[in-house]
Amino acid sequence: GREEVVAFREALPASNDLPTDLLRRSLTRLGAVHRSAAPVLSHALKHDHDWRVRLLAVRALKPLGEATAVPALIHALDDPFRASLDHVRDGIVRRAGPVIQEEAIEALLITGEPAQLALLSTARDPKSPEQLEAVRGLQRLSVSGRLPLFLALAQDSSQNTRVRQAAIEGLAGEG
Repeated sequence: GREEVVAFREALPASNDLPTDLLRRSLTRLGAVHRSAAPVLSHALKHDHDWRVRLLAVRALKPLGEATAVPALIHALDDPFRASLDHVRDGIVRRAGPVIQEEAIEALLITGEPAQLALLSTARDPKSPEQLEAVRGLQRLSVSGRLPLFLALAQDSSQNTRVRQAAIEGLAGEG
């Protein structure tokens, strides 16, 4: 339980030195054992260089539905890893494509209202480094209040061009 979370949290900065399979097993067990693992799993999701660890972290976070994990899940909406057919053939993932992003969307859905409120708040904040990811997340989730936000962002010429484009895509997807 709690002792495991504390020990893992202390070991996490040195995770690059741990064998990947040990780290993956630990992340999976940690998520299943205790809700307080959310900060550790969130850290791994945001900062680990190994896509397999990030994938396992998001999968371990998903059933927790923990609001404290929402910022890491929003960050994961822009994860660069794309699974290839080789990954599917090797049994590492079930499908090709942006699997970490897709798992993060599913985790945000499970988290419910706290995730929706965080997405809306982050999408409204032009100073947030995750604003674009939040707008893209809102494109994929049915969140009350997203259409007026998309409209406001699309019309606001002071917004980042990519954010405006994502808002326009969100509006177009509603048609």
